[in-house]
Amino acid sequence: MEQSKILTANSTITAYGFASAAFANAYIRMDGQGITQGDPAGAGIVNAQIGMGPWEQYSLTPQANGTFGLVSRQWDNVAVRMGDRMIAEGQRLVNCQFGVGPYETYKLLVTGPNLFTFESTAHAGWYLALDTEGQTKPNGVGVGKVYGTQTLDAKAQFQFIPGT
Repeated sequence: MEQSKILTANSTITAYGFASAAFANAYIRMDGQGITQGDPAGAGIVNAQIGMGPWEQYSLTPQANGTFGLVSRQWDNVAVRMGDRMIAEGQRLVNCQFGVGPYETYKLLVTGPNLFTFESTAHAGWYLALDTEGQTKPNGVGVGKVYGTQTLDAKAQFQFIPGT
């Protein structure tokens, strides 16, 4: 399905959880507490969680150029951001930002039946990825990590799960 048809096909769904294709019941999680204005380096925490609650739900916010912002349903106007900073070899920092700008927009790409990836528009060829290796239970501060990668494998693929 083309990215432009995904929202149309699901127009009644306003909240999504993004479930990992690589790890059972693992979702992208955001802690955007206290983020009420922009920060050049971003702020807050984007990591993973086992199970989906309010901190694991997002709205896909269409942008004029055909891309999307991943905006938290829990934190008002706080979006998933992929910045310039490297956190390990081949891994970019993913955190939060107030509002949707160039570092907070993504192309939505279909990678398989019911599987999607988010490609950064600020960093072409870089995708959101999630890793919860060895984690099977939720934790109040999240588990594992979310990062930017150039490897388009199961860690960088997600299913859309309708939220509440």
